[in-house]
Amino acid sequence: MNKKILFIMSSLGGGGAEKALIILLRNFDYKRYDVHLLLSSTSGIYQSEVPEAVKVIPLYKRSGTMLERLAFFLSARFACFVLERTVTRKVVKERYDTIVSYMQGRPLKLHTYLLDRAARNISWVHADLYASHSSTRPGLFKTEEKHGYKSMDKVVFVSTAVKDQFMKLGYKIKKASVITNPIDFKRISSFTISREKKNPGGKIVLCGRLSPEKAFDRMTRVAKRLKEENISFRMDILGEGPERGYLQQLIELDNLQEAVCLRGFVSPPYPEMALADIFVSCSETEGYPLNVCEAMCLGLPIVATRCAGNTEVLADGKYGMLVEQNEEELYQAVKEMLLNKDLREEYAACSREGAKQFNLERVMSQVYDVL
Repeated sequence: MNKKILFIMSSLGGGGAEKALIILLRNFDYKRYDVHLLLSSTSGIYQSEVPEAVKVIPLYKRSGTMLERLAFFLSARFACFVLERTVTRKVVKERYDTIVSYMQGRPLKLHTYLLDRAARNISWVHADLYASHSSTRPGLFKTEEKHGYKSMDKVVFVSTAVKDQFMKLGYKIKKASVITNPIDFKRISSFTISREKKNPGGKIVLCGRLSPEKAFDRMTRVAKRLKEENISFRMDILGEGPERGYLQQLIELDNLQEAVCLRGFVSPPYPEMALADIFVSCSETEGYPLNVCEAMCLGLPIVATRCAGNTEVLADGKYGMLVEQNEEELYQAVKEMLLNKDLREEYAACSREGAKQFNLERVMSQVYDVL
């Protein structure tokens, strides 16, 4: 008999954890597992990419219903979770071998309502919660979060750095594992092209959700300085999110429309990424930077700011150029990389070497082991 697994996520928007879940589900062994997916919102860019073998369970039939708004209001304003708990338990009636809240924050909260519905409960942590405790937003309090992690049979972290940072919070957990996010090296690397032939030079690509922690506004200021020095470049930012309006305003304010373009969500992003001369990650915080890993699979020279995930994946600068969390160092690194072809080739080779660490089959085996 197949093992029954329930994954819990808030939505399938364009974030890294959501993308990691889709890759995981795309490569799951459905001959051995029956997989269900509970979503508090069925909207999201990756919604259409859920495999047919997965049974999707919406927490609410439609987004924005009076019931949903009332349940959120009661929990966020009055710490009254009775309605939300009732709705969740009514929707999820079956028992499972394992329930997995695949992300910190709301998925963990929903999971706490269902602990008795599984023989085993596991939660994934994708973010550096010590550097940016963004998981405790309206509707989720630190006391709930503490209780949630303490109740899990195991907490899985996407990197050693994320685990180490989490431990600084002082939360008690029963067991911990580190399982990196799945990277489909074979699929991604198939998009590799000869950049010498396809692109004459100066193309910078950034990827990710347009949200504050990604700090894309830094790169608009870097772009302004590059333009003022008459350095030839083209910067494409792939992704969507709440900061689109703000970033577009910055681009227009500095008259960068011909140099910087917000391309929106691109799926798959690899053909566009493959054209780049430089890949840049300017995030303030990263748990396990999927886009950096994908850039490595494409053999792109990488410039990245120091944060837990970037530093670990790039082996403290072995596989990419790491800079401190300030605009000046970022500007100098990008400028140097643009103007020095030999340096780009050196870091492209480093990137390809670093990509050898990614093994999808090993990651899937580790996931099955914890389930």
